[in-house]
Amino acid sequence: MAEKNGMRDIAVLGIDFAKHRIHPLPIKGPTRPCPRRCLAAILAGAIVWLQPVNADDLLLQTGEGLISTRIEGTWGRPVVFISGLGEEMEGWDRVASSIARCALVVRYDRPGIGSSRPAPDAPVLANDVALQLRGILADLDVSAPVILVAHSLGGLYAQAFARLFPEHTAGLVLVDASSPLEPEGAFVSTQPQTPGTPSAWESAGIAESVAALKRGPDLPDVPLLVLVATDHQDTAEREALWLEIQHRTAALSPQGDLRMAQGSGHFIQEDRPEAVVAAIEAVLAATGTDLGSCVRAGSPSSARSMSD
Repeated sequence: MAEKNGMRDIAVLGIDFAKHRIHPLPIKGPTRPCPRRCLAAILAGAIVWLQPVNADDLLLQTGEGLISTRIEGTWGRPVVFISGLGEEMEGWDRVASSIARCALVVRYDRPGIGSSRPAPDAPVLANDVALQLRGILADLDVSAPVILVAHSLGGLYAQAFARLFPEHTAGLVLVDASSPLEPEGAFVSTQPQTPGTPSAWESAGIAESVAALKRGPDLPDVPLLVLVATDHQDTAEREALWLEIQHRTAALSPQGDLRMAQGSGHFIQEDRPEAVVAAIEAVLAATGTDLGSCVRAGSPSSARSMSD
């Protein structure tokens, strides 16, 4: 079927849009109709284009442009993955499939990354990313509080979301993530960024984003698990500083905890995906998810409690 293999573009006009689904994806669980705000746009005479990129992806029309999203799993607790500097959502592939066994997995690419467009033309600020993500979730009809799973620079964006929208935040998993507690410039990427690229604009917004986070509200009292790599191939002094910052970040929530991903480099989701899965499962359990539904085929759940 065209809808199943993702090869057909869908153009929807007028009230007929109500007959279609906003997620023409091969996902588990019941399908749901387009949210009310989409229908309102249609009734106003707008045309919404939904173009499946492949079997799992959907390009979502927003006020800012087209955002590539991926929805997987059941209709359990929403788990939203936020990638690092200039990284595409495919970087979470080795983690998302396991989490999709017990949760609704939401992935997306920020503007200019993957199939999302247009690219940014100004510094990317964490609060703006958080506002955009809130709109994306609303367009996808994801209304339940979410668990945010963020890597590297994505940690600033996740913290911004949690601080701006505490009522929509159930928990956080920070994967070797950037923190507003870092000394200015201490851990800025040494890789050169091509001017005008999404990565360059994201880098350009870091200082202002950190300043805004420091001025803004506190992190909400939600389960927070900070996962730290042990092998950055850096000096012992800088490794110690990074670990200290991560401990302080975990302390931002009364429910914070820290785990070490032994033997992993910065991309823990690639080097030690099972450690990331276990961390997410621990936060899922802390927010009331029955981990019995998370058991992977032929093996018991790897999750430990937040207090382990």
